[in-house]
Amino acid sequence: MKKIYLETFGCQMNTLDSELVETQLRAHGYDFTDSLEAADIILYNTCSVRDKSEQKVWSRIGSLKPRKKQNPSLIIGVLGCMAERDGKPLLNRMKQIDLLCGPSQLHQLPTLLETAINTGRQQYALKHTSPTPITDHLIRSSPPPPPPPKTNFQTSPPPFPGAKQNFSSSPVPFPRGAGKAPAPGEKPRRGGKSFCCGRGGGGGGLENWFGGGRGGGGRSG
Repeated sequence: MKKIYLETFGCQMNTLDSELVETQLRAHGYDFTDSLEAADIILYNTCSVRDKSEQKVWSRIGSLKPRKKQNPSLIIGVLGCMAERDGKPLLNRMKQIDLLCGPSQLHQLPTLLETAINTGRQQYALKHTSPTPITDHLIRSSPPPPPPPKTNFQTSPPPFPGAKQNFSSSPVPFPRGAGKAPAPGEKPRRGGKSFCCGRGGGGGGLENWFGGGRGGGGRSG
C-alpha cells in the first residue's frame, strides 16, 4: 500500500480541499503518513497569495531533488493554485515533479497518480490545458469520488463556484476560474468571504465536485 505525505499551504479552503483529497485517495487504496521520510508519494497543496508560502513550497521541492535522484519511484506532486498558475513549464523547470493538478481538477488526482506510478511519466490536469494525452481516456472514464465524511470542521462555502471578484489592481491570478451563477431555479449557497487565491470564497475545488461539503484536517504549512 502506497503511503502519501500531504502538506497544505494557505487558506481554510485549501485545508478543506486537502481533507477531501485524502478521503478520495483513501477510497482508492492509498494510506497517509505524517512522516515525510516514510512516504512513497509527497503532495503539496499550494496557495499563490503569500510569497512566504510559495517560497516554502519551492524550498521543499528543491530539497527533494537528491532523494528523487536516489529513488526515482518517489512521486512528487504539486496541487492547487501554484500548479494552475505556473502550469506545464513547471515540469520542465523542476524535473523532480511528477504531477501537477489544479484546484478545479482535483477529482482527476487518482488517475494522475496511477498513471505516474505505472509509466514514470510526468502528468498534469489543469483548467486551461488539455490533460496529459496518456491519461485522457482514463480521466474521462474515471468514476466520481465517494462523498466526503461529516466532520466538525466549519467553513462557509462560496455563493457559487469560481472567483467573483476581478479587480484590475489585484496581484493574484484566479486559478479557480471565473464565477459561475447558479442554474435557473437553483438556490445559491450563502456565505464565503475568503478571497485567498482570488477565488471569492474558494469555489472550484473538490467541494464543488462533491456538490458542497464540509471537511477539515490536512497538515498546514
